[in-house]
Formats: sequence, C-alpha cells, structure tokens
Amino acid sequence: MTNHNIVQNPNVALVIDDVLPPWQPRFVEIRGTAQPILTGGKALFGASYEADDAMIRITPRQIISLGLDEGTDWANNRKVERE
Repeated sequence: MTNHNIVQNPNVALVIDDVLPPWQPRFVEIRGTAQPILTGGKALFGASYEADDAMIRITPRQIISLGLDEGTDWANNRKVERE
C-alpha cells in the first residue's frame, strides 16, 4: 500500500451509497483524517482477508447520511466530538 497521498494530505472522505427499488437512494459519507496502518489487517480480519496487510484508519470529523432510517427522507449531518 502506498501512503504517500495520506502523508501529504490526510483529509479524506469515504462515501458508500446505493439505491433500493423502486427509487430509495441512501448513503453515508464520513469526512475526517486518515492514518496509514502498515500491518495488522490479516490479524484483525482473519486469514481470509485477501487484501494487503496494511489498512487506513479514518478518524471522523463529520458524518452525513440519508435514507438509512426507515421511513425518513431527510439527511442527518453531525459533527463528531473528539476527546
């Protein structure tokens, strides 16, 4: 795994989205800072973990979601408090 981009700029956003039939879009977006973790993926996820042993840890600053709660069609947007 190359972590050059993370070292240069650790600000990241991870977006996961899909659409349920007939037309129910939903998504979650996590904005935060990334940290490369060079080892431990196989130990954490088990021997069937087929990817590289490296991982990326995201510390969230903001979480935005839409359509994850049944019966709602509004977005949730919250800042994540750090300890």
